[in-house]
Order: sequence, then C-alpha cells, then structure tokens
Amino acid sequence: MLKTFRISGYLSFFKRDLIMHIPHGIHASILENSQFTPSDLLHLALSCRQWAKYALSHLWRARKFMDNSLLQQFISTLSESNRKKLLFPYGEYVTKIQLEEAEKEPSIHIDAELINFLANACPNLKDIQLKFSLKTRTNKPWKLPLNLLSDRLIRLNLTTYEHIANDIDVPDDCNKVANIENGVSTPQNFARSIANLFTASSKPKQSNVDDFNNDDDNFDALCEAVLPGNINSIRLYYPRMTLNIWERFTKCAGNSLLSIRIIFNHATMTFEDPSEIATLFGKYCKNLRRFDLEALQCPLISCSAMSFMFDNCLKLEAIDAPIPGEVLDIIHTSKSLKSISFSDVVQGQSLKATFKMNNLQSLCLLKIDGPCDLSFLEMFPNLQHLQIWDFSSFNDDSSRKISQSSITKLDLLKPTNIFDEALVTFASMTKLIDFTIRDRLPNVTSNGWLSFVNRPIGCPSWVNLSIGDGRKVSTEFFEVLDRRHENLEVLVVRGLTGENLDDSVMQKLKFAGAWNHCKRSSHLHLRWPKQEKRPNVVEIASYRSY
Repeated sequence: MLKTFRISGYLSFFKRDLIMHIPHGIHASILENSQFTPSDLLHLALSCRQWAKYALSHLWRARKFMDNSLLQQFISTLSESNRKKLLFPYGEYVTKIQLEEAEKEPSIHIDAELINFLANACPNLKDIQLKFSLKTRTNKPWKLPLNLLSDRLIRLNLTTYEHIANDIDVPDDCNKVANIENGVSTPQNFARSIANLFTASSKPKQSNVDDFNNDDDNFDALCEAVLPGNINSIRLYYPRMTLNIWERFTKCAGNSLLSIRIIFNHATMTFEDPSEIATLFGKYCKNLRRFDLEALQCPLISCSAMSFMFDNCLKLEAIDAPIPGEVLDIIHTSKSLKSISFSDVVQGQSLKATFKMNNLQSLCLLKIDGPCDLSFLEMFPNLQHLQIWDFSSFNDDSSRKISQSSITKLDLLKPTNIFDEALVTFASMTKLIDFTIRDRLPNVTSNGWLSFVNRPIGCPSWVNLSIGDGRKVSTEFFEVLDRRHENLEVLVVRGLTGENLDDSVMQKLKFAGAWNHCKRSSHLHLRWPKQEKRPNVVEIASYRSY
C-alpha cells in the first residue's frame, strides 16, 4: 500500500510539473476554440494554479454593464480582491469594459469617481466603451478624467459624447502636439517624449481624480485622452461637438490615430458640411489607415476634401463615407488605398475611372441611381471584392461586365432583372469562390441554379454561398454541391420550397443536419454548417461566484 501511495504521488507530481510547463499558446488555443461556459471556466480556474492564470484571464477580460447593481457588485469584488492582495487580482485581467447609462432608474452614472476607480483597479485596460444618457446630466461628459486611462487605452468608443458648452479656441497645448507630429524640435517636445516613456510602462501608477483640474473651460475629456498618443482606434457615435473641438481633437490625436469611425446625426450636428471634418483628419492625422464616416441626410463629402486626404494621408488603406461618384476618378492618386465604400447614393453616369489603379482590392457601392455600364471595373485589375447593393438597372449585360474582372468575392443585393444567363456567367468566372445574392429573383429558374453549381472545367469549387431567394432551388442543386464542391465551407439558402426538395435524398447528403433543422422552421431557411451559439463572456454581466 505504501508503495502504491508513493507511485501515485510521483505521478501526481509529474502531472503538475507537466502542466506547469505547457506553453502559453496551448492554453490560449484551448480556451479560444472551446465551448466553455462561464461556469466551466470557473471550475477550470479552481483545478490548478496554472489553469487559473489563463481561465481567470479569459473569464474576466471583457465586461459589459447596463445595470447599476451589477456594476456595484463588480466594483465590490475588485476592491475586495485588491484588499486581500490575491495572487491573481481580478482587475489585472480586465482588458475591456462597456458601460451604458440607461434611461431607467437606478441607472449607471459615468462620473469622475467611476473613471478613477477603473484607472486604479484595471491597470491592463485596453478598450473602453462608454454610452452616455441623452437626458440632462449633472456630470458633463467632456469633464470626465479620461486622461487617467490614457496611459493604457488603445481603443476608445464613445456614444452621444458632447462638448458644446463653449465654442473655445484651440489651446496652445494642441499646437505643441502638432509640432511634435510634424517633427519640430522644441524643449516641450523633448519633455513630452520623456513623459511617454513613463506612460508606456506595464504597471501604470496609481491615479487620483484630484490630480488634475477639469474646471478650465478648455478641458475636454476626449482630447486629453488621446493626447499621450497611445489610443490608435476611436469610435464616436452621434457626437455633438463644435468645429473648434473637432480641430483640437484631431490635433491631439495627430499621427497616433490609425482608425476612426464616426456616425453623425443631422439633428444634433453643430455644422452643416461633413467635408470640414474630413479635411481636419486629412490635415492632422497623417498616419490614418481607416476613415469611416456615416452621415445620414447630410451633404456628401466633397471631392476636394477627399483629394486633400489622399494627398496627406499617405498610409490610408480604407474609406467608408458618403462621397460622390466623381471620387472614383481621383482615387488613383492614393498609392495605399485598398478599399473604398460609397455609403450614399451615387449617380451612375458619374462612376468613371480614367487611370488604372493596381492597389484597389475592395469596392462597395451602396446605391447606383440611373444607368451605368460598370466599365470602370477595367481600371482596377487587382480588385478582389465587389459589392453592389442597390442598382435597379442591373441586368445580364452588367453580369457580363463583372465576369471580365478577376474578383474572388461578389455581393449583390437587388439584381431583380437578371435571368439564368447571369448565373451561368457568374459560374464561369475562373476566380470567383464567394458569392452572395439577395432579394427575389423572379426570372431565375431551377435550371439556372443547376447551371450555377455545374461550373465549367477550370473553375474552382464554391467556398461561400448565400442565396436570398431559394424558391427555385431543387434537390439536384444540393446533390451537385455535395459531389463536386469539396471546398464548400458555408451555405445559406433562404426561402426554400418543400415541394422542390426530396427529403430521402437530402438525408443522404452532408447537408442533412442543416436540412432537418430547416424543416422545423416556418421560413425554410437552410444554413450549413449549423452554428452552435457560443456563450459570450462579454454579454454576461455577473456570475454567481467569482
């Protein structure tokens, strides 16, 4: 018996030693690709110290709060873990926080005290999302001490942020930042560089909300947050800021800003023309990679503003904005642009391209008004992804023009005027492997869909297929997909008709599971492979036990 005990002890020690030396990548891969629930992660954390290190990190990394009681429980738990000086303080695992001020009471109040707590309790916080209530506030968003988090944040998301109290001028501090970004050497620039060395440390110093003065009319939380230059991605949903604040913000962000997304509400805009915003980003944010602006019921961004951005932002890779069709003829001036999306109505006759552009890979047209022969596609020889959402004049001739390109992915929303010939044309494209088509197709028959999957010799297997009108899709369609398209990864067919499908044949195909699930739904939408809903830790506000 003693011998058995010793052997089991050695084996237990060997297992623990083996677990302690498992590479970090294996732990991370297991957690990322598993279907673990929060309860599973909690039990895994209690199994051994090594797993606790990774399971707790996975469990605590992202938190979302819309209820004040749950937020207070979260604050209490973090405070208790810090007071007890645990081996793994929970706050160190938090990398993402989402807070929403709801209209109902008791609601969360995003104030200086809360920001100060997060600054002290979450030293590794990288991403914060704040949604401010539209009702009258005692705590002004622009006076929050977001600068206490500026030494660790790399992403910032603000909803209904505003600063319109005073139409202030741009202060001298921002002009100093502009000098830094432009390479002007001054004693202040040198001091700022030294300060950045300290703010880049892995252990941020303890912050205090009393360490700064936000009573100054020039204080702006957003500008102060981006001033150190660590935040590279910003999302501003329905902001309400004066042009002076916008200029100060873009100056403070400077060359550190890589990605910006803005959604404007015309009713709350303090200026008329969004071209002014595009010009500011082109002037001060010269390292910008992605510019995404949505402005409904607002004037289009002018060609001159976009040309200014192309000339100054030499690393710009993606644009998604309400821009006129004439911009298509000037994008060749950008040597870095890879993706452009026209997110407003463009006139078909304005879509022309005179010069060839080799670097463009993705083109999206939200709506084309009037006739357009799509001849501009010839000027983009390396285009990989084409999206045309609403184009009432799309017909079989349009499909033939598209077939002359080398795209691999095609998305069409309303091609209601096409016939079987268009599907045959798409099937013959030698590089197209990803295809999405929505809306009703009254002129397409079952023979057209069968020809679509019976691709000619030399054409690749379909990889991703999404069909919005499956009324004419037959059993033979699925049989050919099962037999000839070995690389198929995703298949979505909506609006199937049971009369066109043989259940006995469908049960023999790899789509059988998806078909059985489809039969139980009222709309007959087939989705293969059937995706299991994974528990999202971000959506879970609290747990019974930590």
